[in-house]
Amino acid sequence: MKPRFPLLNSKRCYEMVSSDRFYANVKDIENGMVCCHVFYGCTTGCINLFGHKKGGDGYYNAYQDFCRNHGIPTILARDNAQEQKSQKVTDFNQDHLVADRFSKVNNQQQNPVESGAVKWLKPTICKMLDITGAPKWAWYLCALYVAAIHNVTWNEEKQCIPLTAQEGITVDISKFFQFKFWDKVLYLDNQDNYPSSNERPGYFVGFADNCGDALTFKIYDDQTHCIVKVSVVRHYNDNNQVQFDPQLTDHKMLCTNPADYQEAKIEELSEIVFDSSLREDITCSADLHRQYRSVLGQINWLQSRTQYQSCYAFSRCAS
Repeated sequence: MKPRFPLLNSKRCYEMVSSDRFYANVKDIENGMVCCHVFYGCTTGCINLFGHKKGGDGYYNAYQDFCRNHGIPTILARDNAQEQKSQKVTDFNQDHLVADRFSKVNNQQQNPVESGAVKWLKPTICKMLDITGAPKWAWYLCALYVAAIHNVTWNEEKQCIPLTAQEGITVDISKFFQFKFWDKVLYLDNQDNYPSSNERPGYFVGFADNCGDALTFKIYDDQTHCIVKVSVVRHYNDNNQVQFDPQLTDHKMLCTNPADYQEAKIEELSEIVFDSSLREDITCSADLHRQYRSVLGQINWLQSRTQYQSCYAFSRCAS
């Protein structure tokens, strides 16, 4: 039996919520997603993320997840994407008295989530992946992590703590002081493997909010390459019986001493050997031209990832 007035039987968040989704060029390791939906509270500044599930109801499912976890908004602002104004979304908003608000076609800047959340999320995720050395496929886990920190941090623009303003309670932030994203950790393995160590190596990738107590964490298992949710976790410190996968450790740029920053590098740059007596008007060979383009691409990639300032010394290098 359906309730006669469903709007009175549901939790409300009493603010306008703006939503959109952003994409990545690599699949998420946990669920294989390449995009996620962002819900931004225009009054509180709270940012909530939900992965996009395959199928035509991806936005509708994410919207319902937001409503059951955080409450039904008074206004739902979004773009003119067909999925975001489907009949299911329209019927749900009508039943629960949620006002619709859309941005004009080709004017996505009118959607508050663009400037309030997406514009901040994307560069922050890139910086976090660069600083920690986490692989690209951890982008969604990193997005959840930085959004969680944002929601418990004072927002100068909104003059409030986003999650406290949204939920109406003081939030316990103890879990945020235990580990940093992509920290090396050891967690307890409940299987008896005597005399092997009962600790397994992994990397901290977030919080398991809907599993166990408040100090239950998401750990990327270094051996099985899966996400596990455990609560008995400690920092890694020289357990000789535990070895990490070299494919996850060799590529990382970990600098604890500022004096080592200049020596740290994400990827080696190749060297081009050529005859310095060649004149500028001589056409280079196809192989030399390929080498030039290759090293230029590497320099451009290094600049975009590290903001390292470089210039091209020869006009021949112009591409």
